[in-house]
Amino acid sequence: MADWNQIKKNLGTAAEKAKKKTGELVDDASMQMKLKRLEAKRNALYEQLGRLTYRQLKTGESQAEKIADTIEGLDDVRAKHRAQAELIAKTKRERAEQKIACEAEAE
Repeated sequence: MADWNQIKKNLGTAAEKAKKKTGELVDDASMQMKLKRLEAKRNALYEQLGRLTYRQLKTGESQAEKIADTIEGLDDVRAKHRAQAELIAKTKRERAEQKIACEAEAE
């Protein structure tokens, strides 16, 4: 009977590891999606800034207020993008450190 108990224990351990890894993959995908959304928003703001600048240069009409608002939004999105990229890097480092610690424990 000890063999069956060991098998059940091993299956339970494997299931927990799979559950943890699945959670990590979902978290990684979520963080990457947020980063991609911020990149798309940043690109749209750069495009808007270009259009406003072109319109101002072409027509001579001041677009200063709209340009200032766009730049403010762009700075905000860039800061959020930088923070998200740092969070992703930090998470990767922490997981690597945990993996090394677990491997050292197993030895």
